[in-house]
Amino acid sequence: MPKKITPIAISNFPNVSTNCFGFGIGNTTPVRKSEDLYVLDHHLPIAEAFLKKLTEMGYDELPRQIQSVDEAKDGEFVIMVFDFTEYPVNHPFMGWEIHWDYHVVRRELNGTWVHKPGWDEQPCEIHTEAEWNAIRDEFGHEYVLFAVAGN
Repeated sequence: MPKKITPIAISNFPNVSTNCFGFGIGNTTPVRKSEDLYVLDHHLPIAEAFLKKLTEMGYDELPRQIQSVDEAKDGEFVIMVFDFTEYPVNHPFMGWEIHWDYHVVRRELNGTWVHKPGWDEQPCEIHTEAEWNAIRDEFGHEYVLFAVAGN
């Protein structure tokens, strides 16, 4: 049987330690921050890196890339993947190194936008322009969109 992405509505998502990627695709396997399950290859364009990671994780039914939210069909979730952001991290005794981050936001079937702000935080709705601006301030304005069928 094919392994498909199965987003879970925010109201049904269990309290598990995972990041925005896990939430976005409906993967409820708890993951520690130190594990690299959701690390994307920042040398690739974000869309390619996202699809490559899904393939590596064993998904054989991948979401289709769309150019606009309007291209999503009724009954499809929209997954918005913000492009890589570079940020420096100063480790005690190890010095500075560069990390790359991205963010996944999802549109529910009812049109509400949701995301999981952090590993140990519960998913939440995005209601205001101020909340969108906070995401853009951290991750920029560049993103790609994917559509995936709901259950």
